[in-house]
Amino acid sequence: MPLRLIVREPLSYLDDIIIKLFEVLMKKLSNTLILVESYDSWDGSNVKIVVKVKSDEVVEKIFDAIESIERRFGIPGKIIPDIMTPDEARTLEIKIKIDIGDILPHLRSTLLEILGENLIKVECHDGWDGSNVKIVVKVKSDEVVEKIFDAIESIERRFGIPGKIIPDIVTPNES
Repeated sequence: MPLRLIVREPLSYLDDIIIKLFEVLMKKLSNTLILVESYDSWDGSNVKIVVKVKSDEVVEKIFDAIESIERRFGIPGKIIPDIMTPDEARTLEIKIKIDIGDILPHLRSTLLEILGENLIKVECHDGWDGSNVKIVVKVKSDEVVEKIFDAIESIERRFGIPGKIIPDIVTPNES
C-alpha cells in the first residue's frame, strides 16, 4: 500500500498523537484505511478518518484505537473523529482541491460565449455573504442571472466541484 505523508505547518502535540493513532489504525484496518488527517471541523472533529467501508465493525475498531491512544497519553476525549467513506470525503474536497482562481479562465470564456458584450468582468472575490467570484455585467436581468447559473453549473460539473463557485452578480453601479 503506498503511503503519503504531508506536513503543511509545524506539527502540534495533537498531530503527534494522530501519528500514533495512524500507526494503531494501520495494524487494525490495513485493508480498509485510506486516510488519517488532522483538521478543524465545524462540528468539533479534529481528525478525519477515511475508510473504504464504514461498517459497525470498522467504526468500533476505530473507537477502540482512539480509546487506547487517549489512555496511553492521558488525554481522554481529546481525539474527536469524523469517520467517512471516500464518497463522503469527496464533498469535503479530500480528493479534489481546485483553487477557484484556476477555474476563472474557463468560467470567463464560457460566460463570454453566453453573454457576449454584456459581460464586463469575472474575478475572485471574498464576499461577506460567502461569495467567491464577482461577475460584473452591464445589464442584470432574470434571464442573465439564469444563464450565469447555468454556466456555473456546467463548469462545476466539468471540474467535479459542485457548489464551489458562489457568485456575486452585479452591475458596474453595484460593484
